[in-house]
This record gives sequence, C-alpha cells and structure tokens, in this order.
Amino acid sequence: MRKRDITIQEIADQTGVSIATVSNVLNRNAGMVGEKTRERIFETVKHLGYRPSRKAAQLRKKLNLTISFQIDSRIAEDNIWRPVVLLQMMIIQGICSYAYSQSYHVNLIVPEMGTDMESLESVITRDDAIDGIILGGWQSASKVSEDEINQLLATIEHYGIKSVTIDHKIHQKGVPAISVDLKSGIQKACLRMQELKHRQAAYIGPFGFINPHFNVSRLDIFEDELKNAGIEFSEKDIYEAYNELGAYKKTLALIKSNQSLPTCIIYGADHLAMAGIEALHDCNIKVPEDVSIIGVDNAPYSAASPVELASIDQKHRQQGMMLSKMLLDRINYPDMPLTSLSIIESDFIERRSLACAR
Repeated sequence: MRKRDITIQEIADQTGVSIATVSNVLNRNAGMVGEKTRERIFETVKHLGYRPSRKAAQLRKKLNLTISFQIDSRIAEDNIWRPVVLLQMMIIQGICSYAYSQSYHVNLIVPEMGTDMESLESVITRDDAIDGIILGGWQSASKVSEDEINQLLATIEHYGIKSVTIDHKIHQKGVPAISVDLKSGIQKACLRMQELKHRQAAYIGPFGFINPHFNVSRLDIFEDELKNAGIEFSEKDIYEAYNELGAYKKTLALIKSNQSLPTCIIYGADHLAMAGIEALHDCNIKVPEDVSIIGVDNAPYSAASPVELASIDQKHRQQGMMLSKMLLDRINYPDMPLTSLSIIESDFIERRSLACAR
C-alpha cells in the first residue's frame, strides 16, 4: 500500500513550531531559526518520511523548476578536448549545488557527436520542458555557423527561456555571462617568479582560448605580465600544443633548441604541464631543481603529476554556482536589473614545481 502523504502541518505539530518555520527550514531560508530547531525539524522529516511535492511547487510558482546545461558534443570524444571533461564536471557540480538548494532540477544536454543544434532545439521546443539554459558554447565545433547560433538564440528567446553563458562568442551576442579574470592569477604567478629570481620563461600550450572578460588569450596575458615582472619572454620560446603528445614533443623541441633552458616553463593547461614534466624527466632534467613549471586550471588530476604542480586556479566549481545563481535570478526575478557580465577572480596556487631559479 502507498504511504499517505505527510503534510508540513504535521511536521509543525510534532516539532512545536509554526508552518512558516518548517517551510523556511525546508526551503533553506532558515534565517533566524536556531540550530537545535532546525535539527529537530529535519529529524521529524526523516522520521515521518516526508518528501516535498515537486508538482505542488511547480503549480505554485508556475514554473517547471528545471534548468539545462549544454555541453559541447566534442568534449567527451575529441582528443584535444578530452581533459576538459573533468573541469566541466566541476562546473556541473557547482551548477547542481546551487540549483538543488533552490529546489531546481538540472537537466544535462550531452549530444551525440555533431548533433549539438538538433539536441538543443529538441529540448528548447519541447512543451514546458525547461525554464532556463546555461550555454557552454561550441569552441571546438567549427561546423556550427554564425547563422545557426543566431537562429538558436532567437528560438530560445521566442519560447521565453532565460539563458546565460560562459562562452565568449555567445556573450558577444547579448547573452549574460560568467567569466574568469585570468589576469589576477597570472599576475600573482609572475610576481612570484620575480621574487624567486626567474630570468627567462617559455610557453607551451594553446594560442586561442578567449574568455568573455578580456577578449584576449591566456598566452597574451602571460606575455604582458611576464614583461611587467621583468622576465625575458621571446618569440622563439613559444610553442603551440593542445594535447599531451604535442606538449611532450614541443618540450623536447624546446630542450634541443636551447643551450641553456629558460628558468621556468609555463604550460597552457595542467595536463600539458604533466606531459612536459615527463619529457624533462626523460631527458634527465629535474623539476624544479633544473627548471620550474607552472600550469593552468588547478585541475584535480594534477595531483597525479610527477611533481606537485603550481597552477592558475580558474575556480570551476565557483563558476558553476555563479552561472546557476545568475540564471535562477533571471527566471525568478525577471524585473531585476540585468547583469551583463560577472567576474570571478582567478588565483595562483603555489606548489613544489615552482622554486628558486637555478
């Protein structure tokens, strides 16, 4: 037999508090409610087996209480973008954490390879499916044209679905965005290199990677901040690489082309830095005794690096939480002034791979 529905009134009666107090605690709006009262309410909820009615909340708010996060189809299958999967999961973790605290469900849009637009349109045009969408962009999907993006954004607006993004191109078309200020973390890293008497740096990594805040690449930011710190950084010591094999080979090329290695090698991503360290070790070059290393992302997998990796922290989980909050604010408070761009300050995490210059 199906257990009968438990009401908030019964929880209030058993705990000796008002219905409003129970409602505030269950909706994470406890305010001035004491810790002991909250614990008593949650114990009663567990004892009675109470579950809030999602349908009732949907009817009350006249919303579906569902948002979506769109993921580029190539991220899981393309070799260049494969390491991004874990970073995307950290963003998703942040999105879900905030959305669930506000009683929203998160629907992931993970298309089959090359079916990004079809999958998105299917979700958007489905009757009363979602209230909002976080657009991850199509940085790696070169076949997606400007016209297709414009048409998709028009469809989203036509159906009254709110949207936010972390993608530079989509933000340029007027969609509110969250962006990471890479300059703050890179500046800290370069100043620390200066303190440790580093004289010359090299860069191995991607040349593109634009974010909505600066409209410049991480390489450009490194170039400016190294110059400001008085550290030599020449064109001959810049190598383009997008995957581990490329980073390994370009590190070998850097070693062969220099009679004396730069005192620090900067890699455009942590997984590239890990491959670079392997190449250096294979050439009997020690990190950080012979050369220091800095990566970008502060990714969880960098814990497996042969040497504990210093890295620029892009705060992926915080990105997700801010994306979720921005989107839910757009849904729940449509008359609130619109914030076009919110910035997260990056940071520099110093670890053993960065040491005093030899």
